[in-house]
Amino acid sequence: MRALAGQRAGRRIPLLTLTVLLIAQPAYGQPGGRTDADVDQMVERLVGQLKARQNTRLGPEYGSWEGHARSPHEGGVTALVTFALLKAGVPWHDDVIKRAFDHLSEHPLPGTYSRSLRAAVWAHLSTHMGDPEIKARVRRLLQVDTDWLVNAMKTDGFYGYNLEGLGGDHSCSQFGVLGTWAAQSAQAEVPLEYWERVSRHWQGHQLPDGSWGYSVGHKGTPTMTTAGVNTLYITLAQLHARKEPPYVRLRGVGSRGRTSPEVAATIAAANRGLGWLSEHDIFAERGFKGYQLFGLERLGVASGLKYIGDVDWYREGVHRIQGEARDNVHAAFQLLFLTYGRAPVLVNKLRYGPGDDWNFYYRDMHFLTEWLSEKQERIYKWQIVGADSPLQDLLDAPILLISGSDALKLNAQQCQRLLDYIDAGGTVIGHADGAGKRFTTSFRQTFERLMPERDLSFEPLHSDHPLFNAVYGRGKPGWAEQLGIEGISDPGAAGRTCVFLFPKDIAGAWHQNRHAQHADLFNLMVNLRVYCAPPYELLPKRLRPGSAELPAAPTLGYLTISMLSPLEGRKAPVRAWSRFARRFADETGVEIVALSLPPAEGVDLIHISGSQALQLSGDAWQAISQRLRQGSFLLIESAGSRSGFSESAREHFTKLAETLGAEVSALDARHPILTGRVPGGLAPEDFKPNRWGRTLLRGEQPPIEVLTMEDEIVAAFVPFDLLATASGHFLYETATYSKETSRALLVNLLAWRYQVAVGDEPSAYSPRPGTLRGIEQLLALAQSTYDRQDFATSGRIVQLASKLAENDARLAEWRQRIQRNLTDAIRQAREERRLDDVRRLGKTLADLVPEVTAEDPTLIQEAEPQPELPAELSRIKVTFYDQETTALVILQEWFKWRKQHDQALSDLEVLLVRERDLDDRAEELLRRHAADRSKRGKHERDPADRRKRYRGPEFEELARQRRELGARIDQIRGLLSTLEDKMRQLTEALQPHTEELTPYGITLEGDEWVCGQ
Repeated sequence: MRALAGQRAGRRIPLLTLTVLLIAQPAYGQPGGRTDADVDQMVERLVGQLKARQNTRLGPEYGSWEGHARSPHEGGVTALVTFALLKAGVPWHDDVIKRAFDHLSEHPLPGTYSRSLRAAVWAHLSTHMGDPEIKARVRRLLQVDTDWLVNAMKTDGFYGYNLEGLGGDHSCSQFGVLGTWAAQSAQAEVPLEYWERVSRHWQGHQLPDGSWGYSVGHKGTPTMTTAGVNTLYITLAQLHARKEPPYVRLRGVGSRGRTSPEVAATIAAANRGLGWLSEHDIFAERGFKGYQLFGLERLGVASGLKYIGDVDWYREGVHRIQGEARDNVHAAFQLLFLTYGRAPVLVNKLRYGPGDDWNFYYRDMHFLTEWLSEKQERIYKWQIVGADSPLQDLLDAPILLISGSDALKLNAQQCQRLLDYIDAGGTVIGHADGAGKRFTTSFRQTFERLMPERDLSFEPLHSDHPLFNAVYGRGKPGWAEQLGIEGISDPGAAGRTCVFLFPKDIAGAWHQNRHAQHADLFNLMVNLRVYCAPPYELLPKRLRPGSAELPAAPTLGYLTISMLSPLEGRKAPVRAWSRFARRFADETGVEIVALSLPPAEGVDLIHISGSQALQLSGDAWQAISQRLRQGSFLLIESAGSRSGFSESAREHFTKLAETLGAEVSALDARHPILTGRVPGGLAPEDFKPNRWGRTLLRGEQPPIEVLTMEDEIVAAFVPFDLLATASGHFLYETATYSKETSRALLVNLLAWRYQVAVGDEPSAYSPRPGTLRGIEQLLALAQSTYDRQDFATSGRIVQLASKLAENDARLAEWRQRIQRNLTDAIRQAREERRLDDVRRLGKTLADLVPEVTAEDPTLIQEAEPQPELPAELSRIKVTFYDQETTALVILQEWFKWRKQHDQALSDLEVLLVRERDLDDRAEELLRRHAADRSKRGKHERDPADRRKRYRGPEFEELARQRRELGARIDQIRGLLSTLEDKMRQLTEALQPHTEELTPYGITLEGDEWVCGQ
């Protein structure tokens, strides 16, 4: 029967899976389905059009581009087009650029627009040209234009069209500032007083509603408000960061910087401008031929914002661009927008908590990515993501920075999202601003709690780690010891270091752009970029489809996997299957049950993955042999493709063949694993290895070896990484194929094994990979884990069985048994203060029997216990409001207020989410109302007008709820302020006794007391 099933699985069956239906759906969030490939084509087309339009006739216009820019804007079109072509990747030695260079270098360019754009051209060339003599000339030209721009600014901060005349406008002023910004980024000399005038002008001309107008007396517009916000972000970098106390190596920047009134006022003004933009159509420009596209692109570079309000400005802008334009100005603006917009985001910075501790270094990522872009001659971007942002936003970048000096506080959902990000291949950096111990301690605790089943913890990184030698630092003595960086390495991802902890302050050097003084702290990030992220062309794209939006297939069946550690007695990293398993189940309806158990009877697949020499006892191999004879399948995978594992694994593989009397051979090229010709399978695009696999993985197909017994394949040895790469991990110095190819191979293997498991050939017209599978094997597995007192795993297995056979009478009894054991385990964990176990077991119980936790929610609450304070603290006398008391009483009161404060903060977060939901529902009502009026021939131009005119009963009810919710939010904010005042007063009374408290393990970190006992 098994041999027959294997033969059936190898037949050519038409591929009709749910993926066919998914392909027909529009891409994630993309009106009209425009993709990154479309953007690449648009860029290529625009570059070709602009290059073809250059004037190549001999004469004074040789090397220029035509346009309608007359005096004082002469030469502006040529400067704009040249700048756009350079940013799109046209090299400086291209004939088109050479002709433009000659023309621009000889043109006087009398106007602000043309001078600023030419300065941007010189700035780019000065950092990209290879000829030292020409480069020196370009730097002289750059300084000339920079001086012109500095002197062209009026005393009131306005720019006009040229040097002559009075007055000015914000359009000219934005371009003047942008040109000077580009020049200073290329190390041109700009006096600090220039940026002080810029800051005063733009903050002084902001209108009360947060917007900016074209000039004095004009109402606010999206283009000018974009310019205003843009300029304020520029001044944060060019003015305020430069005025701060200088960075002290590995200790940080003085606190005056982030907390100074000037910085606070600038950020507040920028936020008011962003608030105004979020309520208006940011693409509403008339007759500017792409001017606003350029402004939005610059704002994205300066601010790191992906959204303005709820609008993804790049995604929306792409769908408003045609990809071609007869007008050179419009074409160049489009090209700049697309070029910068499509550039990959290398680093996300996490916004978390109610305050701004996460952003003490408000310009760190801006300067770091700018430096990396110049260093590697590729555009890298950064952006800000919220702790509650969807996983899709986190996956925009391969690196996530979490920084702060205070204790890191994230709720369970936010922590789970970070774990999902790591499982999808993301790398997390924790940076202690100011070398803050409270952040370091809390970050370490958060991430060690995050992965309890993996038994992972932070360890110091040794000098041989790629972070210290991938590109820079090879042979540099003491670098690792000096920086003291720690990491968590995940054995489920070939030992990849997935979480880094920087306990000393490094980002302060980035924030103040001190790459000359602290080159090694910048070079460190080059090493990190090389270690944890793929080549530039494979970095995540901004318009990629998101799996989160794909409809899930109904549950059809399951595959059971016994995952064994290659080292005897070690726990296998079962969670390595988590992300891959979720997507596989969504697309095929087949759930994967992966457990760290010895191979049980009837298990579908035994998985051994490792990067060190394989060390399993003879008894273990005997058990594996027995299971293979009974119908299981063995997959041995060389995670990390390290030679030590591969050699030992191949040796054991050969011995296993002798034990079974099986034949060792290469996998047939016609097998479904390689072709995808099985329901649910995928056809691999190619078998092109990465750069580390060019020797090991040569040939037309992957070098997979198999064991064949009685005409049936029972085992496979894969001498390269498969699961981690298929799940999205980039593995440094590891031979493997692309993520897509690796995923196709693994999907095909599982789809084929499912057909063997069900022993039935599905209809050729079925969109699913097979028939429904019974739950007998699941119940046997539930019994096995139950006997081991692993009630949480038993609960998850029973929950899956309920999906497949909801009315099976046996499941009710199973739920009752597990419910009793889980409840007892949770209560015992609470008594022993094992809060991580409370969280984990409580989630399982809530999924299995939600009605129980609904009736008794306290059962799974994660309340933090009050610390046990030493009774000896009563000997320390403290004066509080002219009354004598003890340190014990003061600390008991302080911790009581802190507990109430944390609860109020949690309540506030919930209410703010409800508030956003009500606002979203109100906006949807307004949109529907506007659409109805439009159908009746009536048109309302402004959302604010709609809000004033529409007073339907449903809207009024939402407004009433919004008022009540707002009152409750204000009440909680008032309570938080009161509690903070009480805690501060207690701290001030106790602070003189800090040294007396230290022997008892009581320390003051920042403004919080920490009990170390």
